[in-house]
Amino acid sequence: MPLPLTSLVREIVFLEPTLVSLLGAIALHAAIWLVIHNYEWGGMKYIKNAVQTYLPYKTIQSNYEGDPAVELLGMEKEPGLVYVWNLGILLHHTIGGAFCFAGWYYGLPWLFRHGILTEVAGLDMLDLFYRIPQCFLAPPGPFPTAAMIKDGGTFSPYMCLQVFHHSVGMSVGLVSVLYFAHLPEHQWFGFVLLGGPFAAIAPGLLANLVPPEYYKVHALDKFIQWAVFGVHQRAYYFFPATIALVKSVIAQPVPLVAKVATCYAAVVMTLFNLIVLSAVTDSLRLALMSLKGSGSVPTDVDNSNCHPPPRLIRRRSSGLAVGGVGMIYLQLGNMDFGGAARTAALLLAQQGAAKIKGKAVGKAKEA
Repeated sequence: MPLPLTSLVREIVFLEPTLVSLLGAIALHAAIWLVIHNYEWGGMKYIKNAVQTYLPYKTIQSNYEGDPAVELLGMEKEPGLVYVWNLGILLHHTIGGAFCFAGWYYGLPWLFRHGILTEVAGLDMLDLFYRIPQCFLAPPGPFPTAAMIKDGGTFSPYMCLQVFHHSVGMSVGLVSVLYFAHLPEHQWFGFVLLGGPFAAIAPGLLANLVPPEYYKVHALDKFIQWAVFGVHQRAYYFFPATIALVKSVIAQPVPLVAKVATCYAAVVMTLFNLIVLSAVTDSLRLALMSLKGSGSVPTDVDNSNCHPPPRLIRRRSSGLAVGGVGMIYLQLGNMDFGGAARTAALLLAQQGAAKIKGKAVGKAKEA
């Protein structure tokens, strides 16, 4: 007869959908990622030091100057920390996605459950129930959460997005862990959504190692984001797969709350992915404009009559798209689906108007 401790460890490792096993696995993932994502004494401290020591940190800093992500994350004092933060996100998504893929490939539901709990317990729950409360109860709190909470206790735009994102992740994640971890279509869906961001983050990390004047490199980065992450993952795959999964969940003999949580997550992620697709498309367009205009920028000292640097054009225009996404997240967080739809339509209309205006200006200059 196995010892009680051995039996408990086995339950946690092989993660059967029982209360003891689930709570134990949640505690395990929370503890592991609390150490990895700690910037004061944990894994991210050493990753940050390595980036600042062994990588061209001044170049990284220059690439993030004027980037809307800096303000969204509240890292205006040191923009290069966005790069470090992205490395942490890449590590998180890669490991979680690898577990989901292994669960699908080997047909082992417990591996898939660990992949989902990498997100749910290792990020969502830690932020909502530990890091954010700590910033208010024992200020300033842990970095980078503390940087995302402004003076007076107001959240930065990205923190608002994160809170809403975590609610979606927890709802659909726990439903998958409890009821659908054995189904290959759910396993693959989890892999694409959890591991897929690797395709968007990794090229950007490499591109930001070269100076911003290397327009072709940065344009290639945006193209990869658009083609792989935006078009393939978040449109071509996501929409048909989501419809099929929602129909499947509704038809299953599971509690009503599980069906409601799945439908809620599907609606929100659909709206979000429409905006993501629009944003990455606009980002690619602006990068290509930068590439096209890079050869015509004068290099003499008197540049009063030349066009603004293409890099700055891209930053400002991207800020409009990011700001629109932020507004939509806030509206969705308040369950204002009508307002979110109107904001999305307005954002798309503004982008369309900007394109028309850009073409008109281009024709006027040619004339």
